[in-house]
Amino acid sequence: MTTEIPLFRIAVGLLINIIMGVVAWRAGAVRKSGLEVGILLGTCIFVGVGWQGFMILVTFFVLGSVLTRMGYAQKRELGTAEEQEGARGASHALANAGFATAFAILYWFLRDPVWLLAFVAAFATASMDTAGSELGPLFSRRTISLKNLKPVPPGTEGGVSLEGTVAGVVAAGFVAIIAAFLFLIPMTHVGLVIAGALAGNLYEGMLGARRLLSHAWLNATNTLVGAGFAVFLAVLFF
Repeated sequence: MTTEIPLFRIAVGLLINIIMGVVAWRAGAVRKSGLEVGILLGTCIFVGVGWQGFMILVTFFVLGSVLTRMGYAQKRELGTAEEQEGARGASHALANAGFATAFAILYWFLRDPVWLLAFVAAFATASMDTAGSELGPLFSRRTISLKNLKPVPPGTEGGVSLEGTVAGVVAAGFVAIIAAFLFLIPMTHVGLVIAGALAGNLYEGMLGARRLLSHAWLNATNTLVGAGFAVFLAVLFF
């Protein structure tokens, strides 16, 4: 167990996050509240997992920003576009990266690779959710509700489509493969991460269709479910 406070690492992480956060803010990718919370979470991730973990955060953020801007005018007409041109606020940062940050901190203290797997799976789950919700409305031919398997308009809470699901799996796999190349997880665990992302998004779709939790809580807890399922599979098979 590590208890030493890494002051130099904190300083470096804080500086990097401030610089990148301000760039993202000036580019319109985040709001002021998202900038402030993002700096805090990003610094914790940098301290807990190092630059490799920070690169996973950057990968998720850049991927999400690109997908949000893609076909924004069309999504706005459909009523599925993110507000304020997709600029993320504090609630978005906490929902998508809150549990991943907790896993990063736990890894710093405990040094157990299981927390790295949970960290990667949480971001892969969030990436799958973002890709599905941003690309699904643009390309899906048929969206169904997980509540009753009946057709619903694109963007409906709890609605899924084949196209959105495939896009989400690709996004989750992309994050997992980058994590493997950065030696955060073994390449053999890429499939576990993707399976966790699928489980987390299935959970979100089923609860979302029944409106059992708010959208922000669904986004947050689906990363927890995705991470937990990936860890469960790792314990079961490795």
